Amino acid sequence: MCPDFVWAYECNQLYHLFSQCIFVSNLKGEYLASCDADGVVKFWDVRNVSEAASVSTGSKPANKVVFDPSSKSLAVITNEGILHFLSSKDASFLRSVPVVDSSLHSIAFDKNNDFLVAGSGGIIILYIIN
Repeated sequence: MCPDFVWAYECNQLYHLFSQCIFVSNLKGEYLASCDADGVVKFWDVRNVSEAASVSTGSKPANKVVFDPSSKSLAVITNEGILHFLSSKDASFLRSVPVVDSSLHSIAFDKNNDFLVAGSGGIIILYIIN
């Protein structure tokens, strides 16, 4: 179940063996973001129907992407055990935070952008956003 402020669509891609691709929209519906099993995160401009930016988060799969409530940044959780924050403006890395468990697959911001919750398999981690 997705939080009420995030629209997400999950699909299986045929060209990646058993990989999962996650698409998420910002609140204004202008941009989509996607991640894949190659660790690539892409920003898509819905208005122009084109790829706006692409960035590699490493050699392992990117598991989930989610825009913050202001749509200014995007959080990405990877199988390398790193939580990345990317700028929605230019896809640059804002910061990267090591996580306790590399099996984390779910992330969500609270509606006030004060916290980010990450979890999987009984593990829940709460991050305070500064």
